[in-house]
Amino acid sequence: MADSFQKILLSGSTNGIGIPINATTSGSANTIHTAAATNLDECWISFVNNSGADAVVTLAIGGTGSTNLFSLTIPAGRGLVSCISGLTFTGSVVIKAYASVTGAIVAYGFVNRIVTV
Repeated sequence: MADSFQKILLSGSTNGIGIPINATTSGSANTIHTAAATNLDECWISFVNNSGADAVVTLAIGGTGSTNLFSLTIPAGRGLVSCISGLTFTGSVVIKAYASVTGAIVAYGFVNRIVTV
């Protein structure tokens, strides 16, 4: 069997435009991407901080349990800080994010969908 690759938009994006992270709690976290049910999605996600203060972004990958969360600080005025660089997901895993502030963080990225043919 051979694999083919399809470069696609993050499912939480409209036309490739950045995804504003307006949520400040896990319960209202913004969806960045939902992985394919059976194919592998190689995800590439970065964040921009448009505010004058550092902000903490927390990603919830496949749930909100302690093993599903990781946080990173995005420096003030900083753009395209890589967060997920090529990790692969399948099984409709949902990647969500929330931040310590609202209206400052924007997610950008793409997915290489790996399809076995």
